[in-house]
Amino acid sequence: MNRVNVELFSIYGGFFLLILVGIILALIINDLLRRRMILACNSLLVDHREISRVAMNSETENYLIKNH
Repeated sequence: MNRVNVELFSIYGGFFLLILVGIILALIINDLLRRRMILACNSLLVDHREISRVAMNSETENYLIKNH
């Protein structure tokens, strides 16, 4: 391998690593946001008054209270 091929290989390898790190960070952030949403929903469903305030109608309210 000559020097040009080695330089190109290192540049493309660097780009590949940057893309890989970006994908991993996006997956980690997505997982953290999903967990935060689940915790927020669970904390909301604990209080029946909050369910009554958030629910669109009485059928939805009864379903949420019944199935948590």
